Amino acid sequence: MLLIFVTLLVVFIPEAFLCFSHIRVLRWKKRITLNVLTGRSSHKKLIDIKQADSDKKYIITPDSESFLQVKDKKIYICNPYPEPLVQGFPAKTYDIGNGTSVSVKKKKPAFLVTIITCILVIMAIFVFKYFARSMVAPFLDASNHVELTHDFAYNIDFEKWDGITNYLIVGSDAREGLSTSRTDVMVVISFNENTKKMKICSLLRDLRVSIQDKTIVTVDQLDNTLPNYEALKNSTPLTQFFQAKLNYAVNIPYLFNEEDQNDDLYVRGLNTLVNTIEYNFKMPINGIISVTWEDFIKIIDTLGGIDLEITEQMLITDYDEEHAYGITPVILNQNALYDKDDIFSEAGIQHLNGNQALAFVRLRYLRNGANSDIERTERIRYFITELLKQKKFKLFTFTDSKTVSTVSENVYSSLSQDELYNLIDIICSIPTPENCGSLPHDFNEKVIINGAEYITVDGIRQDKLSEQAEEILCN
Repeated sequence: MLLIFVTLLVVFIPEAFLCFSHIRVLRWKKRITLNVLTGRSSHKKLIDIKQADSDKKYIITPDSESFLQVKDKKIYICNPYPEPLVQGFPAKTYDIGNGTSVSVKKKKPAFLVTIITCILVIMAIFVFKYFARSMVAPFLDASNHVELTHDFAYNIDFEKWDGITNYLIVGSDAREGLSTSRTDVMVVISFNENTKKMKICSLLRDLRVSIQDKTIVTVDQLDNTLPNYEALKNSTPLTQFFQAKLNYAVNIPYLFNEEDQNDDLYVRGLNTLVNTIEYNFKMPINGIISVTWEDFIKIIDTLGGIDLEITEQMLITDYDEEHAYGITPVILNQNALYDKDDIFSEAGIQHLNGNQALAFVRLRYLRNGANSDIERTERIRYFITELLKQKKFKLFTFTDSKTVSTVSENVYSSLSQDELYNLIDIICSIPTPENCGSLPHDFNEKVIINGAEYITVDGIRQDKLSEQAEEILCN
């Protein structure tokens, strides 16, 4: 209400006053539109008049001695004697000789157009927010709830994160035929209330981190070769940590439940992932949303596809003993899974359906690629940025609750109704997210440990990880 009042006071009221005065006197320059009539032909004449040039004569036509002139902040037409220039209904006609007459073209009240435009914009915002919020209830009903325990919140310096809200978006490779899943896509979307910025950064899946092992219930099960064995033995609750890839954290609940593969284990796995991130990076994760490949395809198809750039390098198909290179092997793999026949044939900006967009973000190995995981995270951030640019309003305005339920049935989320409202409002209020690269952004070259490739930061240094997280998201 305060914004509307100030706008009316500063813009509309002065505009209305000036509009209904005979001559709208502006501070520095006035543009007059004259209808010049000679015989049966007519044309328009635009004259820019500056109030400061009181001695200047503004010639109307080359073959007429009539001119306009400013005196005492009023505009006069001189032919040869000065006469106040009046615009009104009907427009007054002035004879300037040689069979020529002129009249001032009355401008439409600009303030009315401004008012109507502002009203329409405000209505559009309210209508959009109404539809955006109307999809929250069916989303909550259809999606699977994740309860976050934040076991290591005590490890976080919340003063450094004041005003910052972090949401973790997870892409899971869960699909038919797999008993477990891994989180190959982990993106943090961060909103800074202090700077009014939205940032996107990727967490590297191959990062070697410390993961809590909650399966230890007796002292005898502790690993006595650990350097902190004595401290762990006397800790309450009894626990220990082991080192593994970050995307392995979601699998921990499955380790000792091989015969009981259910949704509850995945929910607990997502909670373990959040705990692992908060423990190693010392940054708060306020909420998590997880989607599978199939969810991703449904969402993009429902949005009508997306325009993304396909490079020539992506179209190069090659094979060796370890990998298949290029986007074609990826899309062929998905075609077999989902009974589709999509292909990529041209480079450049292409309109992709859900299956093709999934292949774009899944693509990992490119011939002559520098670092497959880094390049993939770059493509994922590019995809998210383009999704928000192209489909932001459609993304939050599914008016059909059945559609919302269909695309959300396999989605896992920890967000409450109020948190979803807040997330929608923030995304819609910030035009373009800032691409902040990967986290960590400063790391060692990949190392091989027990046959597996890892990314490390000075071995495992939580202080280094937390410093980089603060550097990227707290500024």
